[in-house]
Amino acid sequence: MKKYDVGIVGESLLAPFIAGLLKKNHQKKTCLFLSRRVQHQIVRKINLSFDTITRPESWEMLNCAVKETFPTLAKVGSNAAVGKTHALVLSHTQSGANLLSHMYHYLHGMDVQVERLADDDFPHVRAAYRARGIRFIRPSVLWPAVFDWLKKLGVDIIEPDNLAIKAHNDGSGEIRTAKATFDIQRIVLADEGSIQQYAGRQ
Repeated sequence: MKKYDVGIVGESLLAPFIAGLLKKNHQKKTCLFLSRRVQHQIVRKINLSFDTITRPESWEMLNCAVKETFPTLAKVGSNAAVGKTHALVLSHTQSGANLLSHMYHYLHGMDVQVERLADDDFPHVRAAYRARGIRFIRPSVLWPAVFDWLKKLGVDIIEPDNLAIKAHNDGSGEIRTAKATFDIQRIVLADEGSIQQYAGRQ
């Protein structure tokens, strides 16, 4: 039975990046349970997320994460892996408009390009803003580069055929596939899909 310090389970880009950074920065013997077929999926839309954050400490934490994340993405997949777009944010309620106004003033202090749009252009909403230069990831560019990066780091990529997890209370456990069983000191369910599929199942 092969042993690993950390076993990562996931199907999003977050999973291989966790695996790679654990190997690169912390020298952990790491494996990733992920099908290589994921890099051939056709992505038909841009995935963006939006959160109504009002605490300055949260913005500072996010800003630090952005400064670390995008240079890492560029090193792994080149600058072509990251694109930019504009996002339109609308509020249909007064409380939402107040919240967006608060965020607008704070973002201006962080040099984020956000503009308040004229009310006449959006007569059925309470507030409208446009955020410019919002960055997003191009999976079709990044996935192949990620697999090459993991190979150079020495992260083992394991096909998750018939994958089953037997976890212990301390986070360790066994992960079985159709071909082998692995002894894992720390099992990590890296994204929403893996948590929904495997959390609580023994």
